Amino acid sequence: MIDTGLNSQDSQEAASKLLIELYAQPGVSGVCLQNGRTIIKHDLPFSDERVTSFSNRVDHLIGGYGVVGRNIWQVCAGFENFWLLILCHKELRLSLLLKPNSDTSLISSRAAHLLMQMEATKPAAPAPMPQAAAPTEVSSNGHHPPVGKEDLEKILSGLLSRVTGSAQAGKIIDRELSKFPGVKGFSVAEANEIGQAVIDFVPNRGKRASLLSEFQNAINS
Repeated sequence: MIDTGLNSQDSQEAASKLLIELYAQPGVSGVCLQNGRTIIKHDLPFSDERVTSFSNRVDHLIGGYGVVGRNIWQVCAGFENFWLLILCHKELRLSLLLKPNSDTSLISSRAAHLLMQMEATKPAAPAPMPQAAAPTEVSSNGHHPPVGKEDLEKILSGLLSRVTGSAQAGKIIDRELSKFPGVKGFSVAEANEIGQAVIDFVPNRGKRASLLSEFQNAINS
């Protein structure tokens, strides 16, 4: 996954402390902390695949509101056997599984405070990558050259504008690329990860799969 700046030992220790403090709140039975789509720490009782899918859906949900200018900081949903509370602070998302009839106001207040403390542990942003030369063909050692940021934006814009308005497509793409200020080029793996995050906003599963296939062919060719 793309480095989020939250993989340092200090940040991991802060995340562990956050989980411990959250479990001191009555009713908390599971926690997942993520930065964007990258999971920092979790103890949800699910497989890694299901937790990854869950974190993607959480980021997609929050990002969908942000794209239309309606930033939210809290979501609460009640299910038969548990409640789900999601809190947001910038790119951090904190999801909590709660026992029914838990005091969500108390838990939310404490969790929001801890989330802001977690944000404060993020190290300074790394220096921007040097601008990559425009990619032309696969290098002699078989490795793909970096994918230029502008090239990536053009590919995604062309694909996404087929299923949504150009203005909406631009907002979705800008949201993902704004996470990498100063970066001029990405590895193929990084570009694929960004592309999937953008295309995931397409609600129709068939169209989403088709666009993703076209995107990966364009990036990997």
